[in-house]
Amino acid sequence: HIGTPVSELVEAYQPENLIALAPAGLNNILEGGVPKGTHIVVFARPEIGKSAFCINLSAEFLMAGRKVLYFGNEDPYSQMGTRITARLNGWSTTKVKALPDEADSLAREKGYESLVFVDRGHMDVKLVEDLTAKHEPDIIVVDQIRNLDYGKMSKVEGFEYLAKSIRAIAKDANCVGVSITQAGDSAEDKVVLDQGDVDYSNTGIPGAADLMIGIGADPDLKAMDRRALTLCKNKITGKHDTLMVKLIPSVSMVKDL
Repeated sequence: HIGTPVSELVEAYQPENLIALAPAGLNNILEGGVPKGTHIVVFARPEIGKSAFCINLSAEFLMAGRKVLYFGNEDPYSQMGTRITARLNGWSTTKVKALPDEADSLAREKGYESLVFVDRGHMDVKLVEDLTAKHEPDIIVVDQIRNLDYGKMSKVEGFEYLAKSIRAIAKDANCVGVSITQAGDSAEDKVVLDQGDVDYSNTGIPGAADLMIGIGADPDLKAMDRRALTLCKNKITGKHDTLMVKLIPSVSMVKDL
């Protein structure tokens, strides 16, 4: 780029071009949302709410008319699809299972058909790249990035390679990329997470992220179904705030307090 007008440079940050995240409180910190091409890393300890966060985020994208390409290599689609339907409808998963036809009809009205879910045990970067090119989504979600094939590299090298690859795919496709990974033992019962809490990748994955959201909770917060969302890396606005939220497990909803 030579001599590009500044008006073109800032166009991506105009309100109408930003992608709003969920819960809505994140957008206050981000001054409206994230531009296309942003790579977001979400990390937490097991059973803290990574899947619920991603389901909630994906449902909000769908309801906003966005196309979501979701790579699920953890839980089967029968489970994840039911939870996404529940979140779209504002129903419990129990109600979705009891009234599948009604749930299907309502979910389609709310954007369910704009979800492409890839349900495979073995995935690699080429699969993500190829399907992103094929489906042209607004958002790709990789749940989880650490389960993608990274060949014979060590975990540290492999995780960095995977994170850089997803970032490049999102940038080239001009879409938002969301990579999910684990937090290490250092994050156990910790409320405010930092970049160093990413499992096996204190530098590699953080270095390939434009925005990092660490989900933390101590025993007291867990008992109240509350979580802390910390923007421990934020190249969008530079603000590293912590947002307290309510988790509603039956609906996979994450909402502002």
